[in-house]
Amino acid sequence: MSLQWTVIAAILYAEIAFTVLMLMPFISPTTWNKFFNSRLVLLIKKYKYIQHILVGVMGLLLLDAVRDVSRYTKSFVDMSDVGGAQAPAAEVQFHMKLFRAQRNFYIAGFALFMFFIIKSLAGKLAYEAQLIISNSAVIKQAENASKMAREMLSEQGKGKNAGGAIAESEAAAKAHILKLETDLRAAAKEMEAKNKEVEAMKRQSDGLTTEYDRLLREHEKLQKAHKLVVGDVEAEKDL
Repeated sequence: MSLQWTVIAAILYAEIAFTVLMLMPFISPTTWNKFFNSRLVLLIKKYKYIQHILVGVMGLLLLDAVRDVSRYTKSFVDMSDVGGAQAPAAEVQFHMKLFRAQRNFYIAGFALFMFFIIKSLAGKLAYEAQLIISNSAVIKQAENASKMAREMLSEQGKGKNAGGAIAESEAAAKAHILKLETDLRAAAKEMEAKNKEVEAMKRQSDGLTTEYDRLLREHEKLQKAHKLVVGDVEAEKDL
């Protein structure tokens, strides 16, 4: 067996073993889902062109095997028509070549077929794992809702016996609210008084500013009058 057919046969045996392993009942779909989401598988999925190359090579080998089977079958028929019974060695040679061509055809065909079988099984196992995970989440939510409902029913039963305590707590809350409202009104009155004081101080400040302006104008008038008097005195001295 040549090198390429040895490699294809090894791939076929590996595919058969992996398929049998995937069909084992003791391995759960969630485990397979974790395996399919592992770094190695994600790395293989990332480089999809490798899968395409592998499928293309197996397809070419399958076509080559089909061509060989057709050729050797036709050659054997032609040899039989011309009296191949007188050459048993040639007949054996043709049978051997035909057998190899048929073997290669089955190896390449089953390898390509098992590739798509594994791909389909992987998708179905991943889908089943997602269904199991979603069902578990739904069941957990239902259990939590049932637990909350039981707790609410038990609290309602306790509430009937604890009506007096609830009334007392409501009365205390109302008293606290009334106290807060009283404090709020007192604070509002105090704020209003402070605002009035601020307004009075503002009016007083405005009055002081007006008075300062008046005094400044009077000071200017006195300075002008002083300059006039000083000028008249100096003029009289010059005379």
